[in-house]
Amino acid sequence: MNKKDEVRYANFLNLKIVSILVFLLFIFTITVYGIKSYSQIFYPYQLEFRETAVASILVYFEKAINPYRYEYLPQSTYVYGIGYPA
Repeated sequence: MNKKDEVRYANFLNLKIVSILVFLLFIFTITVYGIKSYSQIFYPYQLEFRETAVASILVYFEKAINPYRYEYLPQSTYVYGIGYPA
């Protein structure tokens, strides 16, 4: 093996090591964000003050009921955004 081939082989090994490290960093990042997302999605309590307001409106739409009729307004009105009344 001459000097030129040794340099080429060393560059190949460096590239291979860097690509393996980038791949491991990618897998680690996906795993961390996956665990974080899983813990937020399946958290046993609500994370926002009015988190269930949108869900109650969707239930009314699912049953073909107008959620903006007068008898449903106190329970399902959601016109102020996520900060109400924080």
